[in-house]
Amino acid sequence: MEAYFESTTTYVPASTAPFKLATSIHRTIGKGAQDKSDGPTLLFAHANGYFKEIWFPVMLRLARAGFHGTCIAYDMRNHGDSGLVNNPIQHQLEGYVVKCNHTNDDAQAVIRGLDLKGPIIGIGHSMGGMALLRTELAHPGTFERIIALDPTVYVNTDGIKTEDQIVHGFIAFAMKRRSHWPSRNAAWEDLRQHFYHVNWHPEMLATFVQHGLIRDPVRGGFMLKSTLEEECNIYRGNNLQATRTGRDVSQLNLPVTYICGRKSRMIPMVMAVQTAMKTKGSEFIVMSKGTHMILMEEVDRISVEITRILKEDRRPKVAVTTPVLSHL
Repeated sequence: MEAYFESTTTYVPASTAPFKLATSIHRTIGKGAQDKSDGPTLLFAHANGYFKEIWFPVMLRLARAGFHGTCIAYDMRNHGDSGLVNNPIQHQLEGYVVKCNHTNDDAQAVIRGLDLKGPIIGIGHSMGGMALLRTELAHPGTFERIIALDPTVYVNTDGIKTEDQIVHGFIAFAMKRRSHWPSRNAAWEDLRQHFYHVNWHPEMLATFVQHGLIRDPVRGGFMLKSTLEEECNIYRGNNLQATRTGRDVSQLNLPVTYICGRKSRMIPMVMAVQTAMKTKGSEFIVMSKGTHMILMEEVDRISVEITRILKEDRRPKVAVTTPVLSHL
């Protein structure tokens, strides 16, 4: 990252006190440290259970492809470095539950806390994609465009499980995953053979092991920085935001690119297609071998698509639903 970016980290107030949000800010540099760009700002939002650094491999690929501007990633309030600060506080608040609407409001809190100006392009995966869409719905004009990777947006479709049924299945699955290892090397060896991670790009898995684990102060070894319990708390406090977003996407008035995995169990393909059809002027890209974890599996191809989109002329807003369907 140092060869391409001048980086800083800071905390900004979350949408509700007393919580804080950890952010990392990366401004591209040229051949010399003084050659800084005033190009667009990319705001990256991670999926449930992950952390801001999971976007670092994407940022590097964009910079190598010629991107100049600012990349910002943040940890949702109960994830990553934000969680390390906030979780002890929230556990003292009787009846407090993290809900999806908190993640939506916190995206706007990052923009406000960093006083971001000029064109902002939102790039989000899963829950992060939904958070950016809901931010734009609540504050139209926040983003110039949004790139959503298999966002958790549910459109009621006959023959498909309901949101509650899908979420219940993911809670059961999440709590069965391993969350502690004696060393980072042991974590790497274990995860790379696990069916959930076996198709991940090696650099993405290395990023997960480096930034997604912390030392366990009680048992020793290493544990997940974003705990399984907090991941499940997001599901439990979903507050029907995914279904609500599916209902509301027709109100969006900016270019949206949906990049979805054909094999996603979180977002059935029929739902993803319906979401794109309801979004005015959307672009819909299907990664034929991708699952819901397309960011980790297809980081190279996703970075190529983001680079293409960033190099396009700014498309005018359109008044009709005209999705462009692509299969990769």
